[in-house]
Amino acid sequence: MHTGRIGHEDNLPRGLHLVSSAAVKAAGPIFTDTKGIQENSEPVALTTEGVKDVIRGHVVAAKNAIAAGFDGIELHGANGFLIAMRPPNNRGCKHNSSQIYFFNFCVR
Repeated sequence: MHTGRIGHEDNLPRGLHLVSSAAVKAAGPIFTDTKGIQENSEPVALTTEGVKDVIRGHVVAAKNAIAAGFDGIELHGANGFLIAMRPPNNRGCKHNSSQIYFFNFCVR
């Protein structure tokens, strides 16, 4: 589940994990629903297919917003979200290959 790199698995539905462009834990504490203040969880590095799944999820959300009568959407690009994770990353896949690919990712 892509909630950004800043988060904790205790705040996610059972069986879901934080995901990001790299398995790099964000520094600092976060409040959890069950255990109070904890360190951020380490996210799982997305595969190329995982990145596509996140993009598809955003497309579905945008279509749902339009169907509900909203005029547009805003992509939040801070706090470790994929759209803010500029190359390089440590995954070694095509998503860290160039600035051009990064900007194409943002437009998709």
